This record gives sequence, structure tokens and C-alpha cells, in this order.
Amino acid sequence: LFSQRYEPTDLHEVLAHIPSLVTSVNRKPIFITTNYDTVLEHALAERNEPFDVVYYREPPNADVPCYRHWKNAHKHFRGEERSFSSNHTEITPLQSYADLPLGADEALRPASDPKCARVIIVKIHGTVAPDAFDESGFVITSDHYVNFLRRVEVSNPLPKFLASRMIHCHFLFLGYGLQDVNILVICQNLWGQRTKKTLNNWAVKVNATEFDEKYWASEEHGKVTMFNCDLTAYAQALKAALPPDPLAVPPTPIS
Repeated sequence: LFSQRYEPTDLHEVLAHIPSLVTSVNRKPIFITTNYDTVLEHALAERNEPFDVVYYREPPNADVPCYRHWKNAHKHFRGEERSFSSNHTEITPLQSYADLPLGADEALRPASDPKCARVIIVKIHGTVAPDAFDESGFVITSDHYVNFLRRVEVSNPLPKFLASRMIHCHFLFLGYGLQDVNILVICQNLWGQRTKKTLNNWAVKVNATEFDEKYWASEEHGKVTMFNCDLTAYAQALKAALPPDPLAVPPTPIS
């Protein structure tokens, strides 16, 4: 399944377009996924959008960190770095690792400044490495899920600085069932630490029930506004609503 290249869908193209609309050097989207594929990485790389990847890798023993930080991962997907294992760092200690490109406090920085924010893809359940399959790691079997819940602390499930940034974010769930316990634990832990009550959460899900809508709209469960909509149709409508894409405009002929 994962040894071949898959083309980005309308949704991947929309997600890859969004970072170019963000003008602040201190703010870039954080994409969180439980998928293992690298379609979003390819879509971002095709737009020359710099990004890092944070991914889970089940350690051989309890003393080894379970998250890795892949710095400048876009270089691999643009063909500038051939080795999958280049620039991978164990995120340890989880609560003091400060090397994620989340932006600095200063309002203005040149785009070349390493402290500028970059897109971060957080792959909660691991990632595939099509060019080096032995490097792949998945949370996919029942035993994997049990080990995941044993190893990832409920109170501190993500690197501290990443979690601190996410506390101040809106959340948009795309095609996600909202029943995955290990993700809900992470989200509700973050939402409980919010000081701003104006932050909104949304979910786009086909066949959402009335129970789903009322359950997730409650304050206790994050005040998630549910949109009962096919994700493909939603992505196509969102794509049509985006401003003109400069990458899609053919160059002006020079006479």
C-alpha cells in the first residue's frame, strides 16, 4: 500500500495552499493526523512550503523517547536530501525540547531566520518511509494501541512547547470520527488549559448524528460545531473559495 506514490486529493491541495495565506512569521498551521501516508508532505513540497514532521515511533524499550522531530523534512520530499534518516532528532526530554519551528516572540523576523514558524505535521500514529521501509513505524495493531496509551502520558501527551502553541489554536477536524480515545484525550487536555473562551472548534463529518452534534457542542466536550458534510464536497467548495493560486497562473509571455 505505501510503497507507491499517491497523488494529492483536493483536500491535500487545499491544506497545502493554506500556509501561503498566513502572513505572520510567528504563525503557521499545525496539521495533526493519524494517517501514515506522505501525501500531505508531497503536496506541501510541490508548493515549496517548508515544513517539519513530528512523528511517533514505538521505541524498543521504555527508556527510549517515542517522538521524533524531522527537521526541514521538505528537503527530502523535494529531492534535496535522499536519505530518510537525515535530520531526525529524538524529542527528549519531552517537556523541555525547544527546537520546534513554532515562531519566536518578536513580531517581525526575516523569512530566513531559523526562529520563524514553519508548518509542522504531527503524525500521532507514526509515518511510512516509502524509500526506506525499515524506518517506518505504525500504531496499527491492538498491541500497538495498548503500548501507545501506556507510553504516552495522558497529562503530557505531546512535546510541551508544541502543546503550549496548540492551546491557543482553533481546531478543525476533517473527516475524523471523534471517537478515537487517544486523540480525544490529547484534545480535551489542551482545551481544558485554554484561557480564551473565544477559540472555536469545528468538525466536518459525513453522516453525523444528532447525538454527535449535541454531544460535541457541549462545553464539557470542547464546543465543537459539527458540519454534516461529505469531506470531498467540502474540500472542493473550500478550494473554489480560496483566492487565486499564483502557482496555478501561467507565466506572462515576454515578447
